[in-house]
Amino acid sequence: MSTSPSPAGPLTADFGLTEVSADSLSPWSPVHRAVSPGGRAVVVKKIAERADAMAAVLLHNESASAPGRLQDAGEWDAFARAYLAHVDLTERERELWPHAVDHMLWEEGTWALEDNDADAWADPRQGGYLRGLTVATPEDFPLPR
Repeated sequence: MSTSPSPAGPLTADFGLTEVSADSLSPWSPVHRAVSPGGRAVVVKKIAERADAMAAVLLHNESASAPGRLQDAGEWDAFARAYLAHVDLTERERELWPHAVDHMLWEEGTWALEDNDADAWADPRQGGYLRGLTVATPEDFPLPR
C-alpha cells in the first residue's frame, strides 16, 4: 500500500496534515485519510458510501505505525470532532450512530478478526488491536455535540 502524499486540501492544511491519495487505500475504504508526519490518521472526506462508523472500527487496522489498540477516548474525541467539523449528520443519523457502530463492529470487526492469522495475533501491535476489537462496544465511540 503506497502512502505517497497528494497536495493538502483545506482540512488537511488546517491540521498540518498530508492527504493520502485514494489509490493508497484498500479497495473497500470509503474515505480519504490525512496522515500527520508522526503517523496519526484522520478521515477527511467520504468517497462513495456512507460508512462513517467504519473508521471507529478499522482506523488502526491498516497502519503499521498505529498503536496496538483501538483509538482511546481522547483520540476518538479528536477524530470525531475533526470529522464532524466537515460533515453534517442529521439528528436521525446521530440517533442511529450507536447502531451503525454496532453494525460495523459485527460486520467489519468480524472480518478483521477472521482475516488475521496466528502471527498477527502474536504481533504486539496487531494483536493488541485485535484483542481490543473483541471487547469494543458502541459506547466506546460516542459522537460529541
